[in-house]
Amino acid sequence: MSPDQELLNLAGAESESKTLFDELAGLVPAERQTEYYRVIAHTRTLSPNDEMLRVLEAMGILALLTREAPAEIAVERKSLRKILESAVSQANEVERRMARYTSHLDSRIAQLPKELETGLDPPRIAKLLGESLRQCFQQSGLPDTAKSA
Repeated sequence: MSPDQELLNLAGAESESKTLFDELAGLVPAERQTEYYRVIAHTRTLSPNDEMLRVLEAMGILALLTREAPAEIAVERKSLRKILESAVSQANEVERRMARYTSHLDSRIAQLPKELETGLDPPRIAKLLGESLRQCFQQSGLPDTAKSA
């Protein structure tokens, strides 16, 4: 077995659970895997509080983020686009409905003087008021008082 194969086996065998560095291995081109696992094998000898290990972990997280973030942003962008398209469609529908309603109100307002004139009918109102006043006058007793004097 070659030394490179031993490094690959060592890096894979030391940890059964998938670590950050194992996940990063999927991003490393095949021709660089041996070199990558050599560095990772060295990191396994470092103490958990070693500053170099922390720097490597931070770099690894950054690498994953820069790899995954664009795809997640694209998915979110598509979702936002659908939401915005729906909102624009609904706003356009509301605008059309408001235009129809405004047109309907304008036509009603244009006909309003005719409707008022028909509903008010001044000669008929004058006749009703005159009759009402005559009846009130008769009930007041003033005509009988005028006849007796």
